[in-house]
Amino acid sequence: MAYTGAPKSNDSEEVLLQKLLSALGGTPYLGSSAQQTLFNLVTVVNAAGGGGGGSYLATTGGTLSGALLVAAGTVAASTPPLSFSQTWNSGATTFTGLSGAITATAAGSNSNLFNFTVDGVDRFNFTLGGSFRAVKVAADDTGPNFFLRKQGATGNASGAIASGGAIGAHQFSGWDSAAFQNGASIIVNTTEVWSGAARGTYMDFQTTTQGGTSLVSTMRLQGNKIGFFAATPVVKQASGANFTNNVTAGGSTDVIADFTNLSTYATDAAIIRNDIHQLARKVKQINDALRLYGLLD
Repeated sequence: MAYTGAPKSNDSEEVLLQKLLSALGGTPYLGSSAQQTLFNLVTVVNAAGGGGGGSYLATTGGTLSGALLVAAGTVAASTPPLSFSQTWNSGATTFTGLSGAITATAAGSNSNLFNFTVDGVDRFNFTLGGSFRAVKVAADDTGPNFFLRKQGATGNASGAIASGGAIGAHQFSGWDSAAFQNGASIIVNTTEVWSGAARGTYMDFQTTTQGGTSLVSTMRLQGNKIGFFAATPVVKQASGANFTNNVTAGGSTDVIADFTNLSTYATDAAIIRNDIHQLARKVKQINDALRLYGLLD
């Protein structure tokens, strides 16, 4: 005989089913037939529920309404409390693996878009104000590391990186009233095909000139070499570079005679010659270094 009295609950059939399965120790599946949602050891707090919420689900077309709280207990093996999988199969589609949409009508700048804590300490977070933090708490003398890793080259995604390729870059972009544009960058490029015995690189610092829009190389670092204004990085110049001129060598290297009485120069041509030689020698060293570092044409 069918029950025709007043309804015993205002809950939807899906909510009643979830409550029944939970009471029986089962695993509730909720959502549409095309997109079911699995919850196991999960409490969903429905902000719209009576009395501020409860341990039940409210779904509309497979979408949860409320806050999802996961309490996965204490484990002795790696068991991620939240895990998902999906297969992407369209080269013309830009996919998103994990997405969140927040409307910050009013919020402090230190509000976290995401935040991971360990033992009550913030370890990894990104704030609404644009601050990115990675914190290491350990009894050692090393700090946190940020890795940019590259594998593969043109035509071979699993091969060694090629010569002249970029391993990674830090790009500094700003809004120009129409779009974000790069204003500076730090790029690490390779100088050879990488192998177990050869891994040459250089670091290129690029900036934009006043009134310009294009990045130009300002400084390059390579091993113990340095170059400015796109000049090829070179090693530090050795003291004592020779030069060609009509002054006979003489005097002590890097020493200019110190005379308190200038009349000495009037009576000793050798001293004059020696000092001219040392001055010219030093000027050439400076010119050679400036030219090689790109500071002088």
